[in-house]
Amino acid sequence: MPQAAWEQRSLTAWESQFDRPTEAEVLSHYNQQTLGMFTLVREKLHKLGEMTEVMEYMGPPWHWCFLINPADAAEGRERSWAYLVPNTEVPLLAMPMDLTMVERLPMRRIKKHVREQVARGKKVGTITYAEWSINAKSQLEDIMEMVNRLYKLRTEDPLNKTSKRG
Repeated sequence: MPQAAWEQRSLTAWESQFDRPTEAEVLSHYNQQTLGMFTLVREKLHKLGEMTEVMEYMGPPWHWCFLINPADAAEGRERSWAYLVPNTEVPLLAMPMDLTMVERLPMRRIKKHVREQVARGKKVGTITYAEWSINAKSQLEDIMEMVNRLYKLRTEDPLNKTSKRG
């Protein structure tokens, strides 16, 4: 019997705003290969330095995602340092960048497909959210080159440094 037009498909745990899923439920739509890629991205982000991670609902199109921040980041920040999104097709990595960060990046040294996502990023006020789909390890290496540069800019720039208050 055909499905009635008014009936909606059931949402995945990743999409369901009102039921807080477990991490396993959020990642359950991935096959083994894609889950491995998600795990690899996550590990590489955590290897940059001591990081904190929390899973939050961010609304469409990101739904439930992992907000990753350096451990020394100020509490109550407006945005996270990185967003790891378990999108249904492939993992997404989003990095918010302000104009001064983008201007300090050596764009000619960064692979074209990586820097194009910065140019195409979603702009919210003065912040650009560059977003990369992670399909392959080689692509991830190119993206991590950019992420490493962003992490270094964060730690080298006295305006971006944060400290824990006692």
